[in-house]
Amino acid sequence: MLTWASKRQLAYLFLVVGTIIVVSAYPIYRSFIYHEASCFDSERNQDEEGVDCGGSCKAVCSFRVAPLLVDWSRFFKVNDGIYDLAAYIENRNFSAGLERIGYKFELYDNSSSLLASQKGSIFVNPGEQFVVYEPNIKVGNAIPTRVFFEFEKDPQWVKGTPTQQTLSVKSRSLTDPYGSPHLQATIVNDSIDTLSNVNISAIVYDSSKNAIAASETTLDAIGKGEEKNIFFSWPAPLISRPAIGSCTAPTDTMLVFDRSGSMESDGKNPPQPLTDAKNAAGTFADKIGLADKIGLVSFATTASEPIDLPLSTDPSLAKKAIGNISIFKDSEASGYTNLGDAIEKATLELVSSRHESIAKRAMIILTDGDSNRPQNPNNPKDTTYPETYAIEKAGEAKKTGISIYTIGLGNGVSEDYLKNKIASAPDYYYKAITSDNLEAIYKQIAQDVCKEETFTTDVVIHLNSMVPSKK
Repeated sequence: MLTWASKRQLAYLFLVVGTIIVVSAYPIYRSFIYHEASCFDSERNQDEEGVDCGGSCKAVCSFRVAPLLVDWSRFFKVNDGIYDLAAYIENRNFSAGLERIGYKFELYDNSSSLLASQKGSIFVNPGEQFVVYEPNIKVGNAIPTRVFFEFEKDPQWVKGTPTQQTLSVKSRSLTDPYGSPHLQATIVNDSIDTLSNVNISAIVYDSSKNAIAASETTLDAIGKGEEKNIFFSWPAPLISRPAIGSCTAPTDTMLVFDRSGSMESDGKNPPQPLTDAKNAAGTFADKIGLADKIGLVSFATTASEPIDLPLSTDPSLAKKAIGNISIFKDSEASGYTNLGDAIEKATLELVSSRHESIAKRAMIILTDGDSNRPQNPNNPKDTTYPETYAIEKAGEAKKTGISIYTIGLGNGVSEDYLKNKIASAPDYYYKAITSDNLEAIYKQIAQDVCKEETFTTDVVIHLNSMVPSKK
């Protein structure tokens, strides 16, 4: 039996041997058995919310983020067989972004045949809206009818903070949308740093808020406090002018019609050029839209009193009023031309309670002679007064927002007077050599009177860097 001293010595021996074993085995354990917790060990450990995500890890767990939202994707024709593709994206996560995510566009025709596919990848900042843009996609002779856009599945989200927008759009201006469209934008760097590799996208929307054009450029660098002008252009009109009778907004139009004696000077039966002029004006009445209104004021020595037709949505009433226009046989009543009086009465109607506030206002004047009435009450021999009076009344109409179109019939009119003094702009004047030209002119004015498409633009700035999370 061991003595107490022997037991104590044996205990010391076991302690020494155990210590030697532990010390000797620890390097082996560290090298071959133990793995320190990390964000890349495919295990959920330390303070992680999921496997290698959340907590102190850079990666964000997928159940903590919302997927990228595709607001819209569109294709835009550049030339025959060539299209640009764009998608407008929102990242609704204000503390997570993507260092890279792949995407794919696919173009299909109306039989669901795949015409083209384009892949790419993009950087995504937390909480930003941005545009994915792919230009010059070729489809040959095919006609695309729809585009499909998607991001790759299960991207790797990482922590970040929303990028403080240090670049701003100071101004932007779209010009010549129906011809050779150009968009100019001024970009300002409000930060204290020089920024580089910045994507800037331009989008044009129609009045229905549909994207109808897109473009993109890259700004290599912009210094602190610097302003830079950015230019975008498109090779074809953004949209065609509205077709006759399909205005995008209602229009209230007053026809101002010359019924002085010279309007039946040809001595024909039916009287000409009066009959052709009435037929042409009737054609215009046929082209008004359901929400448009039309009225009529005829004039000779004085304008009609009351006016021939107040503003009305019924084109048949307008055609009837036009058809009733006749030339008085009384030489005093029909022998002169008082355009100023007619403009004044037409203006009063266009500013009356019958005018719809959302409608454009237009006045279409047809005359075959220069103004020679009313007489100057202070000086009857003043031959310039009638034209001065008409110019004054036209000016008053324009100040209310009325667009004035003028038609000069025959060779007895002063084109400078109608084009530069009465019409709202020189290209609002139309010359009719004979009454045969009037129908085509009224049709053209019917199209031009339509309220032009209201375009809106958006310039989207995308920084290719992320602000690290402060957490």
